[in-house]
Amino acid sequence: RTPGPSYQSFYPPTLEGGERLSVPYPAPTPPLSATHLGKDTLHSLPDTDLKFSTEQIDCICDTLQQRRDMTTLSHFLREHGSLESDSIMRAKAAVAFHGGNYKELYSIMENREFDSRYHHELQEMWYKAHYNEAEKIRARPLGAVDKYRLRRKYPLPRTIWDGEETVYCFKEKSRNSLKEMYKHNRYPTPDEK
Repeated sequence: RTPGPSYQSFYPPTLEGGERLSVPYPAPTPPLSATHLGKDTLHSLPDTDLKFSTEQIDCICDTLQQRRDMTTLSHFLREHGSLESDSIMRAKAAVAFHGGNYKELYSIMENREFDSRYHHELQEMWYKAHYNEAEKIRARPLGAVDKYRLRRKYPLPRTIWDGEETVYCFKEKSRNSLKEMYKHNRYPTPDEK
């Protein structure tokens, strides 16, 4: 016998003929970092009447979203998604995006102010949803010009954008401060930059 934990508890009990016994509780799931699981493996939460705090619900939503387990996240939100925290609303947006329900996604993003730390993630989702819709209508992949036109046609809502234009990778405030510095010193040293 080798030292270490016994993993026999992960296997369901069987009868003599190989028939499995049903267990009234779910088997423990391996840690998130387990690499032996396929991506198609479905994970489920225990079907109990547990009461979660708002922080716990947010944490579960974030974890399921990071795992990209949209099926379980969708089921969890049906039971516990009545609150409207940033994590829950982001999770609802992710489920709507992955389910192809873009109208719901747009509605969530347009009617809810999100914290600025989530803007980048939500902006990508906004644009990808519009790209997916256009690709479906046109029945072909979009080119760079098509994507540019869609970004102009469907600008980001103010709820997921700080309102500053980005030109050549610089926001307007940064560009203005660079212009001011250039007026004072056209050839700055590396330390002054």
